[in-house]
Amino acid sequence: MGNVSFILAITVVIPLIILIHEIGHAFFARIFGGEITNITLGMGKKICTIGILDIRILYLAGGTSSYKNLKKDSKISKILILLGGVIFNIITMALVFVPALILYPKYNIESSLVLSTIFHTFLEFSFMVILFNILPIKMINMNTDGLQLYQLIRYGKSSLYTG
Repeated sequence: MGNVSFILAITVVIPLIILIHEIGHAFFARIFGGEITNITLGMGKKICTIGILDIRILYLAGGTSSYKNLKKDSKISKILILLGGVIFNIITMALVFVPALILYPKYNIESSLVLSTIFHTFLEFSFMVILFNILPIKMINMNTDGLQLYQLIRYGKSSLYTG
């Protein structure tokens, strides 16, 4: 049962964490008047589309969110949009962790292998997504949110925001 729990946690929890991250970017873009055009999970060939959500064959390999027509276009709005994914990941970690901490002594989450695996996978991978995205790293085909944030603050533009 341990391997099944782990595989379930990986194949369901990681895309959920990535989706939460991308919804965070989209949420802040929407707050500043942007029209959300697309949210993508993964890379490679598109396997399905649900509304504005595209799911790609390598759905565990990151994600993107796209918007246009930002009405409140300022440095602060761009910074908050870049931080939106990490903000949403932190909020959802707290929403999972705090109730689990309160319920743990009463219900002993550790006694349920599936719940324990999903709980730990969610927290660990959320933390990794947060850490990875705040580090200023250049990727093969894109820059992390942290590098785009650094470029925006330091130079007034980034690979995402060229103006």
